[in-house]
Amino acid sequence: MGRLRGALEVYLSRNCLFVLAASSLIAACGTPPPSNVDAGLALCLSDAQCSDGVFCNGAEMCAPASADADARGCVSATSGPCLTDQTCDNAGSLCVTDCAVRTDADGDGHDAVVCGGDDCADEDATRFPGNPEVCDADGHDEDCDASTLGGATDADVDGDLEVSALCCNVQSDQSILCGVDCDDTRSSINASGVEVCNGLDEDCDGTLDEGVFATVYRDLDGDGFGNPATARQQGCGDPLFVSDNGDCDDTSAAVNPEAPEICDGLDNDCDGDDNDEIDADADQHLLPTSTCEGGPLPKDDCNDNDLSVHPVATDVCNDVDDDCDGETDERASANVACEARAPGATAACGYGGAQVLANRCFLTSCDRGAGDCDGQASNGCETDLTSETNCGGCGLRCVVGTCQEGRCVGDTFAGVSFHTGFRRRGVVALDGIRAVRWGDVGQLRQPSYLVSAGGAPIVGVADSFGDASGECWVSDEGAAQCRGVASAAWGVGPGGRPWL
Repeated sequence: MGRLRGALEVYLSRNCLFVLAASSLIAACGTPPPSNVDAGLALCLSDAQCSDGVFCNGAEMCAPASADADARGCVSATSGPCLTDQTCDNAGSLCVTDCAVRTDADGDGHDAVVCGGDDCADEDATRFPGNPEVCDADGHDEDCDASTLGGATDADVDGDLEVSALCCNVQSDQSILCGVDCDDTRSSINASGVEVCNGLDEDCDGTLDEGVFATVYRDLDGDGFGNPATARQQGCGDPLFVSDNGDCDDTSAAVNPEAPEICDGLDNDCDGDDNDEIDADADQHLLPTSTCEGGPLPKDDCNDNDLSVHPVATDVCNDVDDDCDGETDERASANVACEARAPGATAACGYGGAQVLANRCFLTSCDRGAGDCDGQASNGCETDLTSETNCGGCGLRCVVGTCQEGRCVGDTFAGVSFHTGFRRRGVVALDGIRAVRWGDVGQLRQPSYLVSAGGAPIVGVADSFGDASGECWVSDEGAAQCRGVASAAWGVGPGGRPWL
């Protein structure tokens, strides 16, 4: 298509805008024609195609979408063009004011030209000299000067010194003169523009990127921005290559220099600004000072240097506001966290008997058969108190028998009953059916029946005595234990400490 010439015919119907540039026609319609339009006939494209050639009965319009349209898409005029005080000149296509009756038929303050005034259209009160010209595509000449196509603010919005093609005026020969800027939103696009390889019509001639040989870049994601690492020299027109190499991620159309920066972990606008999304600890929670807007990542982190601190975290026993709610070591969740770290025990945060200390877990009790033998709350009640090495207490062993459910149990005999024995004033007394007494440690009669298979003393036994009525022994700590045919007993050592 040749370069767009200054004269454009523009016809505006109720639903469609038709722009005739030289010999090409561009139409944009929003509503399909009604069912009363004959599909076999060619639809009108302009008001001129609907004109019946009679001026005085009013102007016919091309409006295929109207319910009043005929088979060609034309709508008849409903009134004439002239006012009641005027006569219509069909041959001259004029409304003539009767100066003897009134010199200003439309009352706009300007007398008609035929009455010696300067009103170019005395039938239209919105047309008179000095009235501000408005940019419009229907060719309405507001200031009676056909050469002005629009006002100072609407005729050249982009400031490239060329009037928009949507600003038009009817000329004396009834043709329509329009501006030549085919895109008044971009100053680089006008009738004097220079084509570059970008898929736009910079010179308004209707052809894109003609005659341009340039460095282009692969645009895999189709966002109009290419990968800077894929430069090549070629002519324009290949949709897979573009002239802009500003894409920092050519696999995502949502990432390019013109994309809005949203909170999604990506540099959407390719500006490399770390302040767009501040998430130093990579916990998917951004600092509130991040400048991004919208997206899946919240701007709610209260400590961007700790991955475990954010509003979705669970508050544990550590003197830290883990969940960013302004409170530290909240009792319910902190206690649960302590128990999770303390197997075999009930634990609490900030509780240690009579002491209340922050950011520490304390054991409040051990499960049955478990004990805290290392004094470390971090591993809970770690010791099995039903084992041979820790029978009922930390480090306690059975001298004879085996450990069963945390108690030392001796040999089983028919009719054996178990009783409790106490060491008082140097003797051991049994309150069973039979009684045996002895003196202090070291005074028991020898030989002892309690020796190992090789004849060596049993570890932990300081002295022993045995006869037909039974056996008794004393531990290194002075606790007593007896076993007999008809009786047996467990002793109590110094300070009342059980010896099991």
